[in-house]
Amino acid sequence: MLVLAWIVLIAGIYAFLLTLSNILWMRHLNKLAKKPLAGNPTVSVCIPARNEEAVIEKSIRSFLCQSYAPLEILVLDDNSSDRTGAIVDRLSKVDGRVRKISGRPLPEGWKGKINAEDQLEKAAKGEYLLFTDADTDHGPTSIENGLKKLLATKSDLLSGYPLQKSKLGVNLVVVVMDFVTMLWIPLALQQKLKSPLFANAIGQYLLVRHNALVDAGGFERIRNSICDDMDLAQLLARTGHKQTFCDVKHDVSCTMYQTFGEALVGIERSIIGVLKGGWGMAIALLPVIVLLLVVVFSPILSPVGMVASGYSLWGIMLVTGTYLFWLAFLMISLWHGYRMPLPLLGPIVFFVLIIMVAHSFIRKERGIGYEWKGRKVS
Repeated sequence: MLVLAWIVLIAGIYAFLLTLSNILWMRHLNKLAKKPLAGNPTVSVCIPARNEEAVIEKSIRSFLCQSYAPLEILVLDDNSSDRTGAIVDRLSKVDGRVRKISGRPLPEGWKGKINAEDQLEKAAKGEYLLFTDADTDHGPTSIENGLKKLLATKSDLLSGYPLQKSKLGVNLVVVVMDFVTMLWIPLALQQKLKSPLFANAIGQYLLVRHNALVDAGGFERIRNSICDDMDLAQLLARTGHKQTFCDVKHDVSCTMYQTFGEALVGIERSIIGVLKGGWGMAIALLPVIVLLLVVVFSPILSPVGMVASGYSLWGIMLVTGTYLFWLAFLMISLWHGYRMPLPLLGPIVFFVLIIMVAHSFIRKERGIGYEWKGRKVS
């Protein structure tokens, strides 16, 4: 029991210190956005859109109000069966910066979103490309602040979590993304090491230097990717390009999913992308799963054991490590903009994550996979 208590204590201290350091680093990056912009390069906003008539107009109009001027807004109508293309056509007549691209049929061996992003990249004229989703809403300084951070850090890729506006039940699933900045990546080292191990990005905000993307081989190198954002970040890292993960919640918001079921499918789809290593990756994740199970249940069991054993050393260590772990989750979820009571529901989130990892792995091994927007993605 003492060995387990040591593991939980060390994990709790690690999670707390990593979370604290990452928050401080992201605060530092936010200060960079307050300095004058060095240069005035053209930015191409690239939006893949497939059956997005409910959200596409709001997203495009958010770019028409940007404080940053040299930009074009490209929307790839990916063979939509709704009014997406017609809406983009109408907006292009309102503002000449908006341009619709009619998507090609999905080629063999390509995933849908990667195929759309590849066409957008080839049509873009900007020195920098901002890939974003059709359901995002960008504040007036979204491009300006992102460009300031990217240029100030001399990075080739900049990404960050937007503010998630979904309901509590949906965010119980979506918030598992926070584990990247709580348990995985030291963001300050991410810049220096250029390692695929520390690569991270989210497709809702991908600001990339155009020449760097071309130099890395472009989207064709990851044409069969399920997690296009993570694989793009890893591709750039492997080819020696610098990246930054930062705080964009004040500039970008998103209702990522409408229902709990949609959220499960969407996040599990991403988990399958992470589990592409098969059983080897699953075995590597097993200690993390066991740790999370201990953290979920030890607040109930360890205080009882601690009292029954006369406040034993292992009991104190277990409780301390557990609550440090919970504190880390509280800090990082508040930092990323999640509202109460979600930051207090760490044990439930941990348990949901365990179920999702197990379920997605079973679906992958059985060859069931998932569909997204009418296409099989895994």
